[in-house]
Amino acid sequence: MTALSIAKEIEATLEFHQQMWLLDYLQHCWRKSLNNSDWLSKLSAAKNSLLKASPRLIWEVLLLSK
Repeated sequence: MTALSIAKEIEATLEFHQQMWLLDYLQHCWRKSLNNSDWLSKLSAAKNSLLKASPRLIWEVLLLSK
């Protein structure tokens, strides 16, 4: 339930360009620390999908898949 709550809060409080910035920031930070190509590809897919689908749904899928 925490992931769903976080997704709801992100979608409600951040504008579209802020959500894109957050995804870029997470991708940058996790590229350095995790070096996990699977997770990085999920972040890239989320950025592409954010342009096409409901932001809340994108965040829910991303956070639940972690």
